[in-house]
Formats: sequence, structure tokens, C-alpha cells
Amino acid sequence: MEYSFSLFFTKLINYTFLYWLPKYLKDSTLLTCAGYFILTIPSLFVYREYGGVSAGLNIFLLFLVGFLANGPYALITTAVSADLGTHPELKGSTRALATVTAIIDGTGSIGAAVGPLIAGALSDLENGWDYLFYALMVASALGLLLLTRLMINEAKAKCKKKNNDD
Repeated sequence: MEYSFSLFFTKLINYTFLYWLPKYLKDSTLLTCAGYFILTIPSLFVYREYGGVSAGLNIFLLFLVGFLANGPYALITTAVSADLGTHPELKGSTRALATVTAIIDGTGSIGAAVGPLIAGALSDLENGWDYLFYALMVASALGLLLLTRLMINEAKAKCKKKNNDD
């Protein structure tokens, strides 16, 4: 009986995400990303300072940093695809949509390749791990900065929609 009910809840969660996650991601894009970027910076600092205190704290902080750092990645890749799919300038042009998506994903893949190279170079320096964590904090701040214009536009659109609804 335990297996049956355990599977019940597991499938409830999985299928809820399967059917409702696209709508959730479409409704909560850039402002949610900003929150992740902002919280990633102090979480990296806290992990660097206190991650070595105990194994339990290390695991918790590493999970937290991973969750916060991966949030924008997941949101940007899925929300961008959903957003571009409804963009008026790309409507009806699957080639243009594929090109824009490939440019965005390709640029992200370059970042995925450059990050480990930077980590290798910095980690060999004296106090290199400190420099690496600072570099990751700067990278998070730059990611946030690059989304600022889009976040402002999204916030304005939400305010305008709210005012029109009232």
C-alpha cells in the first residue's frame, strides 16, 4: 500500500509540473530570474566562508547554491523558447525562431565552456578559490545587469496590464 500512495504523490507532482510548468514559466520569467541572480551572489559568499564548517552544512549550502545558480538557466532556456514562440516578429517563421534560439543557446554553451577554464586557471593561484568565487559572484551580477532592460519592460507591461484591469 505504501508504494501505491508514494507513487500517487510522485505522479501527482510530476504531471502537475508536466502540464502546468509551461504556463508558470511564461507568467514568471525575468523578475523571477532577477531574484535567483540576486540571491546567488550572497549564497556563493556564504558557501565560500562556511562550506567547510561541517559536511552537513556543506551539503546544504552546495544544494542552495546549485538551486539558485541553476534557476536562471532553467528559466531563461524554457521561458525564452515560450516567449519567442509567441513573439509577433517571429510568428510563422520557424527558421528565424530556430536561429534566434540557437544563438541564445550557443552563447550560453560558450559560457559553459569558458567557466571551467577560468576555474582551472584561478584555482592554481594562491588564494585562487577565493578569486574563483568572486568571479562567480561577478558573473551572476553581470547576468542580472544584462537582463535589467528586459525586466524593466516586463514590470512596466505588468503594471500597465494591472492598471487596465482596474
